[in-house]
Amino acid sequence: MIDAASPPPNPNPNPPSEEEDVEIEHHALVIVGGGIGGLILALYLDAVYNHRHRPADSDPKQDKHDDVDIVPPPSLSIHVYESASSYNSNAGGAIGLYPNGLRVLRDLSARHPSLTSLLRDVRLAGCDYVFRRWMRHDGREVCVAREDELLSSTFDVGVVTGGDDARLLGRGIPRGGILGGAIGAMTNLVGRGRRTTTADSGGNGNDVAAVVDDDATASDLRSMGIRRYRYQDILHDACHGVGIAIHFGRRVVGVSSTIVDGADDDVGSVVGDGGDMTRPRGPRTLIEFKDGSKVSCSLLIGADGINSRVREYVINPIVSRRTVPASSDDDDGGGGGGGKRESYVPEYTGVTCLMGCARVPFVRGICFPSSVTTRCHACYYIARRGGRDDGKPNDVDDDENDDGNNHQPRLEEVVFQIYFPSPIERPDQWRTLTPDEARDECRMLADRLRTDGWDEMFLAPLESSTLSGVLRVGIRNRVALDSWHVGGGRGDGDVAGEGGNAAMGSKSENVGPAVLLGDAAHPPVPYIGQGAMMATEDAGTLAMVLREYCPPLVPRATTFPKGDVVELDLSKFSEAMRIYESLRVDRVRGVLASSVALGKTQQRRAESKLYNAWREMSIKAQVWAHGTLPIMRLGASYDYRARAEEALAMARVRRHEG
Repeated sequence: MIDAASPPPNPNPNPPSEEEDVEIEHHALVIVGGGIGGLILALYLDAVYNHRHRPADSDPKQDKHDDVDIVPPPSLSIHVYESASSYNSNAGGAIGLYPNGLRVLRDLSARHPSLTSLLRDVRLAGCDYVFRRWMRHDGREVCVAREDELLSSTFDVGVVTGGDDARLLGRGIPRGGILGGAIGAMTNLVGRGRRTTTADSGGNGNDVAAVVDDDATASDLRSMGIRRYRYQDILHDACHGVGIAIHFGRRVVGVSSTIVDGADDDVGSVVGDGGDMTRPRGPRTLIEFKDGSKVSCSLLIGADGINSRVREYVINPIVSRRTVPASSDDDDGGGGGGGKRESYVPEYTGVTCLMGCARVPFVRGICFPSSVTTRCHACYYIARRGGRDDGKPNDVDDDENDDGNNHQPRLEEVVFQIYFPSPIERPDQWRTLTPDEARDECRMLADRLRTDGWDEMFLAPLESSTLSGVLRVGIRNRVALDSWHVGGGRGDGDVAGEGGNAAMGSKSENVGPAVLLGDAAHPPVPYIGQGAMMATEDAGTLAMVLREYCPPLVPRATTFPKGDVVELDLSKFSEAMRIYESLRVDRVRGVLASSVALGKTQQRRAESKLYNAWREMSIKAQVWAHGTLPIMRLGASYDYRARAEEALAMARVRRHEG
């Protein structure tokens, strides 16, 4: 594996000066943000633009004569700009990967000839959940479900819009009404056969092998946990392997639109999917970095997170003439282009999370303990299977060795996330802790939790000498945008402020095109585990839509001596964005609203004994009837590719009829 701490050399170590603006490096497509969403998008764009000969549903064993590359050289260059100087090894944090996001990785492995092992590499770097456990802080199990129940679609949940259990379940009634819900529940129980959801059948290590070997769980779509840095390393190595340029240490301080003179844009005919074409004329987007360098692009994609600079541009695009002055302060939300745009600060939700990792024995599954004594709730799961102190191989049963004698348990890589209500916002304390700080804070917390009656299983990671990657973060949120793009001749009227776009009507026609995905468009709260999955769905959907509406153009000559040869035909960019947003905006809004609601129910469990008792009965009833909490299927059961293909097919029919 390539060392992520040693990024490839910067292809442009000497940024152009103001006098050299005529030779500013130009790219057809730029992605700002080298996180999970940005890297997956880069890989998917490379697959659909440069390797179209392997459709995602193709049979890899098909006749070799059917495997024909139809993309003419040269290929579309994809550039990713990341603010960090490198990816930090063993950095804190972990994420859950669910079937809806894993479908994107599966499709990439199937369609890209250089990424056949991508999904396998990701799965080997993490650990299947196998079980989902709702627990009390003292270690008693409320209920346990098999995680492969998320792959079932018997229960169809409506759009989630609320904050309590009734609204969590789409007004509490499955589609088909109460009678339909009862029939669906019975069908689900029959389909699950002899499966049960009690601690007796889902709790111990002896049952794990039987569950993992079950045909229903043999799929590559089983939900799993993985350390974020490992996942990011795999994606980075995949990008490096296929030639995607990742530029580290390039912090964006300003984004603006630049109007290109007609003479500069007179390139002549180009060859694209439809034969000879003329390079589309129009404004471009200019990106300014903290180091003073600048890059222009025909299409900018913002995957730069909750504090996105591209988002600020989408909300309020600023037009300049060819160049922008350097920003005086890269933290003030400003940027070049003849004006300072307002910076929209995320809102603190009143909850702070302490998270980290340690190698300790732990039960298999993702666990959700809640405490009415400490008034907090938590999440624990294994991010990677570990070794044993007694030297036994990893595949020996957890409860006994070959001769029947007990031996030391496996030391798993266990992730903990503990959520505390903290009404006072302290961003100065939200950071990765030093080893000494982590040890002291975690041991102090363990003492407090022990006094409150927490089980030693939950305290062991906090007191372990293997503690690593500990960070304290405030859970923040901001209003999701209704429109995620700007430019392309949209002209959709005046909409300003958070939740809308200050594109100012017809001005949106005359600015450089840009589009958002992931946290830049819709920052999540973490309680349902779907934040990264929404960004992953965005990436797969956006790549498919762009390839349909914005084909590559290969010019016979270019006026960009420092730029890419292949351009994009953005004449139908606005139409592409209508499809993209129709597929994603409402979908994301529903899933993330359910995450907010689920987090509130978890905190209410920790604050009220009466509510907690009712909630425990509700969880048991739902899991008994449906195999798992139905709200979880709202995220996991979604098939991004099927939805995108359906929308694109309908659009083709409309164009044909029109």
